[in-house]
Amino acid sequence: MKRETEVKIAIADADDTARRLLELGADLVRPRALEDNLLLDFEDRRLARGGMLLRVRATAGRGFVTVKTPDPGAPAGYKSRREIETGVEDPATLVEALWAVGLRTTWRYQKRRREYFLD
Repeated sequence: MKRETEVKIAIADADDTARRLLELGADLVRPRALEDNLLLDFEDRRLARGGMLLRVRATAGRGFVTVKTPDPGAPAGYKSRREIETGVEDPATLVEALWAVGLRTTWRYQKRRREYFLD
């Protein structure tokens, strides 16, 4: 199981930042694409109450299901959780199956994301 440590940095101009990353030698891994994210939980919010998250993401013709759980060994001052994620062929059908067992969409958010790699 991997650990995700999240740090958010405000960026005033995304295009300028993208240009600077390329100038530094970063490789564009994925061009800018729309992500559609659904968070699911039971009506009693037992996942959220336990510090857990279940997300289904669709982006650029791909789908993912992610479970995040508390990380007791997380460094102080950072949002860090254990993360289990795998690809799914049909995110909409997965959401339908999760609804059938009692999960409900509690939050939906969309964003555009580009991915870079800088060694």
